[in-house]
Amino acid sequence: MSSNYKGILVLIFFLVFFFFYYDIATILNHNIQGAHIWRQADCMAMVQNFKQFNLSFFQPASYNLQSTNGNVAGEFPLFYFIASKFEHSAFVLRLINFIVLSCSLIAIYFIAYFFIKKQRYALIITMLMCASPLLMYYGTNFLSDATAVSFLFISFSFYLYNYKNSINKYLAILFFILAVLMKASYVLFIIVPLYFYYRENKNTSHFKYIICILLILFLPILWYTYAKYYNHINHDSYYFLSIQPIWTMSFYDIGLSIWRVFKSNFYIFFLPVFSIATIIVFITSVIKNKKSIILKYTTIVFATTILYAILFLEKFIQHDYYYLFFMPFILMVLIQAVFWITNKVKNTKLIIIVFILVLIFNLYYCKKTISAMQTYSTVSSVLSSDEFQEFLLKNNCTSNKTVFCADDGSPNIYLYAIQRKGYTLYNVEHNQDISHYDFILTRDKNKLKKQNNTTVNYKGFYLVKKGVALQPY
Repeated sequence: MSSNYKGILVLIFFLVFFFFYYDIATILNHNIQGAHIWRQADCMAMVQNFKQFNLSFFQPASYNLQSTNGNVAGEFPLFYFIASKFEHSAFVLRLINFIVLSCSLIAIYFIAYFFIKKQRYALIITMLMCASPLLMYYGTNFLSDATAVSFLFISFSFYLYNYKNSINKYLAILFFILAVLMKASYVLFIIVPLYFYYRENKNTSHFKYIICILLILFLPILWYTYAKYYNHINHDSYYFLSIQPIWTMSFYDIGLSIWRVFKSNFYIFFLPVFSIATIIVFITSVIKNKKSIILKYTTIVFATTILYAILFLEKFIQHDYYYLFFMPFILMVLIQAVFWITNKVKNTKLIIIVFILVLIFNLYYCKKTISAMQTYSTVSSVLSSDEFQEFLLKNNCTSNKTVFCADDGSPNIYLYAIQRKGYTLYNVEHNQDISHYDFILTRDKNKLKKQNNTTVNYKGFYLVKKGVALQPY
């Protein structure tokens, strides 16, 4: 790695450039907003519950009372718990995920260099990965998916370099465990380190393989076993800790899932023209050169990605953040394509010029796409304001009261904004009992016409409590 110091310095310079170019400082200060605000609210609800109710690490909860007291567990809440210890929790969680992403980009550089052996091309591949709206949007978000794939890249970089060094070996295992803890489905990638381990230790006993597998899987299995138990005893019906394989889907939904990936959401990976061109070059390189070491790893990663698609295809219909699992395969495709081009075309200056132009177009496209994704959806600034908290408290809607948010179809967006436990239209649509609440919150007064209640209004939001005369704010 020592010979790569110059490349690392150049990469750090470009990471600083990306920070300002994508206006990451502004994004880090955003509350929940943009694409998949529903899932963002779930993450931040868990953070805020740790903070607001002083919960222990093993008592994660959200605001929606679809489970007992909102108690739910999903991915390992390490960063949620850490962020909850700070005043500006949303900023801290975004910052943590961005730092992990930045470290993974350095890891991507080393992975690319391992196969290509040329700094300039390893840098170009890394910068192209920085031009993926999918990676850059979710890498500065609250969801754990981008953090999981980031840890995976870091793990792979330690596996590839000087694996026989015990420190690198244990770091590789540690970061792989973190990836799986952040997102259980990433355990499928265990085939990659096991293949590498086998390749480097062909003459060792199989007993070591078994120990290696158990070591990697022990903590994730322990956590997800606890999470499923925790959700069971709290009667949770929301958090998804299973698979939805292709054989449980209708032919229509299978076709819709594939259409989403390759048509409707194809724009989120890269500039579509670049993606198509890269696929063509990759296929050509595979046909022309079937024996490269890159292709062996690419084939393993591809097989893992196909297995993932078989097990989680239904999720592709509405959740584009599930596509982050594709990023390791996309990286290998880029490496294979660049390696083939640079070996076929001997004019280095021409290659560099073309790559720089491609990079510029992709960066512009990525920035434009991220900016658009940030505006897809927002939570009302009124609900999340300090003034609205004062309004709630003045009308006796304290933090121990429950609220039915009659306009919110998600489990946690409104409830997270007002920092109150309760219910939403999500509970109504899923036929859950919502009879036990203290207040109704709605923007549609017509919904309250048949209610024998006293209503107070703050900037278009109506707060209602049965049988209690509330003073207007």
